[in-house]
Amino acid sequence: MRNKKAQSTGLTIIGTITFIIVGFVCVNLLFNEVDTARSSLGCSSPDTISSATKLLCLVVDLTIPYWIWIIMAAGIGFILMRMLL
Repeated sequence: MRNKKAQSTGLTIIGTITFIIVGFVCVNLLFNEVDTARSSLGCSSPDTISSATKLLCLVVDLTIPYWIWIIMAAGIGFILMRMLL
């Protein structure tokens, strides 16, 4: 009997690449929302906003890298899960 694990490795890698591409397309849609949130918070003028608003602007700015890390971690985790099982 052939090793079914070796046969599904290629499908796992193709599926992971597809997941990463779809994830990055979805992250691309978040850029407009982040820009909208930054403009309504007034993040471009740091002299006129309070400290709490500065913190909120920082959290809004961290949204994109956060989702990129989630997508990459899920893709790598999926590959590792399929290889270990």
